[in-house]
Amino acid sequence: MNLVPYTAPFLLGFLGSASVELVTCFHFYQSESPFPARYHKKGFWAVRLLIAAAAGGLVLAYSIKDNPILAINIGASAPAILLTLAEGVKGARTN
Repeated sequence: MNLVPYTAPFLLGFLGSASVELVTCFHFYQSESPFPARYHKKGFWAVRLLIAAAAGGLVLAYSIKDNPILAINIGASAPAILLTLAEGVKGARTN
């Protein structure tokens, strides 16, 4: 199996997701507000890394190969997409 065609879309989704946190950090830096405690926890960064990897996976699942902007956009919106999916699964369990 040749993984090369999947590398760039995955990385664009990953970077799109990571850019959300980068922009958030930049906002705190610009406003000179103290960084939230979550940024000092290894667990937060581990979960954030997994979410970014899932974002890359979503780009592959949507078969986005020739549209870099769309891949980045899907990556950036991945936390909202994943939360919506999780709420749907949670709701299905309670019904």
